[in-house]
Amino acid sequence: MTDFDVLIDSDAFVGMFFRKDVHHQVAKEIYERFEKDDARLVTTNFVIAETATVLSRYDGQPLARSFLSFARSGNLPIIFITSTLQEASEKIFTTSENKSTSMVDCSNVAVMKEFHIPAIFSFDKFYFKKHQLQRAA
Repeated sequence: MTDFDVLIDSDAFVGMFFRKDVHHQVAKEIYERFEKDDARLVTTNFVIAETATVLSRYDGQPLARSFLSFARSGNLPIIFITSTLQEASEKIFTTSENKSTSMVDCSNVAVMKEFHIPAIFSFDKFYFKKHQLQRAA
């Protein structure tokens, strides 16, 4: 049993907020459907940090601040990466042979396992190929 239905990854947030992103329209539609269906969404502090950084690089601080306001609104629970989750993330990271492995992605896998979250809202194939996680769509 879990308290959450879907973990949201950085690329989904970037798609939702950055209008020029290739996934913008699809990301918005998926998120709106989650809201309509009252899906129990969650993200992590690592994802928030990564998303704000990417949005700032792509479009500047105003968009990054807008995202941070959204994240701080209290409508989206945030799981903070503890030392235990950090260790699990590092174990996943260090056992990967892919040179472009992301620690944030590995932390998402660790969080999903720890909290028994059944699906991830992401466009990143890493989750589905390497870890056989379920795509939320």
